Amino acid sequence: MKVELQSCKASSADWLDAFYQETGYSYPVPNQDDIFYAEVEGQKIGVVRISNEYGCSVLRGMQVLEPFRGQGVGTKLLTFLASTLRPDPVYCIPNDHLVNFYGKIGFSVIDSDEAPEFLVERLNDYIESNFKVLIMVRKMPHNIQINPESD
Repeated sequence: MKVELQSCKASSADWLDAFYQETGYSYPVPNQDDIFYAEVEGQKIGVVRISNEYGCSVLRGMQVLEPFRGQGVGTKLLTFLASTLRPDPVYCIPNDHLVNFYGKIGFSVIDSDEAPEFLVERLNDYIESNFKVLIMVRKMPHNIQINPESD
């Protein structure tokens, strides 16, 4: 399977809403978000984005279509995204079982008192909705060797 990796602004990704609907992701996407996606033979199979919220970079909306999970697509997307990140902190609120996955590109778990208030509020909303999530941050660029086979 030849996976191609691309990026664009959300404003030019007319396919994004349909993709997220197919994966069950239902949060709004600002037009200025940077979209990173994987495709096979023109079919979008995975997406992640960087959103600028209140002056902070936030990794959001990481989704891989079910038939392509466990095949390294997510790792390839993260590696591609990581190659574009500036040294500024980047935050994410993943499911707690994905700590090692996001750790592959240098994210680490932080206490909520180390995170911006708007993310703490979001974290608490997710927890109240019974999501098992936590806050992570990637504080500096990392030269990490990633094995694309370990997703």
